[in-house]
Amino acid sequence: VASQQLNYAKLSAQLRADGQLLSWAPATSATNGIILDQDTIPGTTNSGGWSAGANAGGYLGNYLLDGAANKGLRWVSYSPTLPTNGTYEVYAWWVEASNRATNTPYDIIHAAGTNRVLVNQKIASGGWFKLMTTNFNAGTSGQVIIRNDNTAVGAYCVADGIRFLGIGSAAPVFTSAVEVVASDAVGGVWQTNTGRFSLVRSGDATNALVVNFTVGGSAVPGADYAALPGSITLPVGVAATNIPVTPLGSGLSANQLTVTLNLSAAANYLLTSVSNATVTIQDRPLNIWYRANPGIGGDTVDAEGDRLPNLVEYALGLLPTAPDTNPFSPTVTNDHFQITFQKSKAATDVTLTPEWSPDLLNWFSGSPYLNETGNVDAGTIQWITMQSSSAVSSNNTGYIRVRVNRK
Repeated sequence: VASQQLNYAKLSAQLRADGQLLSWAPATSATNGIILDQDTIPGTTNSGGWSAGANAGGYLGNYLLDGAANKGLRWVSYSPTLPTNGTYEVYAWWVEASNRATNTPYDIIHAAGTNRVLVNQKIASGGWFKLMTTNFNAGTSGQVIIRNDNTAVGAYCVADGIRFLGIGSAAPVFTSAVEVVASDAVGGVWQTNTGRFSLVRSGDATNALVVNFTVGGSAVPGADYAALPGSITLPVGVAATNIPVTPLGSGLSANQLTVTLNLSAAANYLLTSVSNATVTIQDRPLNIWYRANPGIGGDTVDAEGDRLPNLVEYALGLLPTAPDTNPFSPTVTNDHFQITFQKSKAATDVTLTPEWSPDLLNWFSGSPYLNETGNVDAGTIQWITMQSSSAVSSNNTGYIRVRVNRK
């Protein structure tokens, strides 16, 4: 990777998660304050009837639409837990489009009453757009309610992120910046290969710090992986900690699924641009192979009639839809019976055992009976040659087979 293409903020967080000592610039204030997304629980409620928007650019990637109908009946309420009385700036985030309402109401409920701000959502918010500055009381009495009152039928109202930023005496005192990286970005259900997120804080570590986060992605918590807790505590003096992503079960609904961790803003730490990370969970290699070859049946089925069941085709790296006429190339070399066959390097979840028998009833493996005389690397496969230990001339009969089992 060219040095110009490196994500230096992410690299810095990764190195600090690994215990390296670095100096770093302080985080920006773009994510200061208390931020509630439209689906933050606890903190938001809605009337129902909203649906997910499809355009890019939502805060944390998503947002809600009112359906451009049922005007005056739909709302989304945001209720932050404010740490102190004082003055706060209130910001909104939305995704613009030509079919948006030009007068979406934002009701801001504060210490002195309620103010309604009408927003033209055809125009981009440009990130965080300041609605107003006013006083709030500590606790949960302050609110922002996005409504669709008095907007035109056919014009969509957007509900996305709301941000409360204390200023003056209410300004948050940040002693730490918190970041997350996928320090082991790939896990798998085969042999329960665990992925890992690492949370890293910079700055003051003299106090324990509770870091909150939300989890998304295509993987299902509790089914595809052990559910993550939603928060984690960095103890006193600890700058980094790990959150394992432990796959569950023996198979996934797709070749790979994702788990995305998004750090939640809070009043006692900063977020930087490195505020989300993704771990990919891979399915068992054999399951991926079956998806690539649909309709061939199970392990013992011989799909194309070449007397090689599917599990053997998989282990050997053969196509289960094309007959193989001579996959073992039996020969007699220097008075010893031998076979040569290919072995798939990707088939790590099966065992492939060459065996010898004098009578097709009793089968034996290992050096007293067979010796490996060739092993040639050929990219995605290996060519294996197995030879009988005894000379052909000293035996009346002898047989070699390759047995394949799931691990």
